[in-house]
Amino acid sequence: MPTVIPPADKLPLIARKNLRDTWEPKKPELEAELSQVMGVPWKLDINPNAIWVYAQADSWESKNIGTRIISYLESAILSIKTWFEPGNHGDGGREEMNKVCSKHALTIAMDESGKIRTCGCDVKDGVLRILFNEKYLGMDHYSALSDLERALSDAADTSLPLSYAARISIQKYWETSETDIEARISKALQNPAIKLTPNFEEVYAALKAEPAVTKNDGWDANIGGAMREYFERFAWHLEDKKFGEDEMLREGFEEVVPEGEIKFRIVKELAPGGHICQSVIEDGILYMQSTAKYFGYDSSNVGTNIIDLL
Repeated sequence: MPTVIPPADKLPLIARKNLRDTWEPKKPELEAELSQVMGVPWKLDINPNAIWVYAQADSWESKNIGTRIISYLESAILSIKTWFEPGNHGDGGREEMNKVCSKHALTIAMDESGKIRTCGCDVKDGVLRILFNEKYLGMDHYSALSDLERALSDAADTSLPLSYAARISIQKYWETSETDIEARISKALQNPAIKLTPNFEEVYAALKAEPAVTKNDGWDANIGGAMREYFERFAWHLEDKKFGEDEMLREGFEEVVPEGEIKFRIVKELAPGGHICQSVIEDGILYMQSTAKYFGYDSSNVGTNIIDLL
């Protein structure tokens, strides 16, 4: 584990001069810029003496700690601006960040967990923290907030039905495709009343309860894309099997799925004959299903047996 070093009581003159000439006059400007980007007042809570102690002896950082602090913060603010651009996380990302980072403060700290290779970020006690490896102060400073989505998800209210990463994944990959997928399935079945039910909250809860899933970093960021794949593959199988041209197949589907609902779910075990994922019909609903462990794997199997089910 990293060694925590207490802040220095007093820095060498060359480091103090650099702080006076660079960081101290720059801080108000950066604080104002960050506040403008965030839409509410934010503060920069920086302790140079606590950062300087991790600079290698006679290194550039040991003499230019103020300049290094500025480089971290400028890179972070640029990353946040990019993060909020339309088509990225947008205003919803800003709202989430202001909510999770409730202290509305940005700081720089040594990573005590030992998990950060060079630099990264997290949210602790409502404060957004730029983290650096104890041995690599300054390295890769430009990518400190590259995993901001994960940091916000890990720090968010765990009582919420979906993590932030899951919600963003759904917005990016499912919500932008749902209308097209529904249109394809409706056309194939010649039924405008088709209902697609991705069942995200129940699926997320089942995935979250499976250690084999949650041991993988970013597991929840895949939920939207994987769900899109399942429904797209089901639409493809309907098209491939010419449902749109075969009235008998369409009537068969309508007989066993009278309300036209196609739903996804996670099950503990697949039905006999299932492999990775499958489709079954129960109580007038067509279920696409997989186990939590294999969610997102081999989605092409999900509609292969559709005619056998009719």
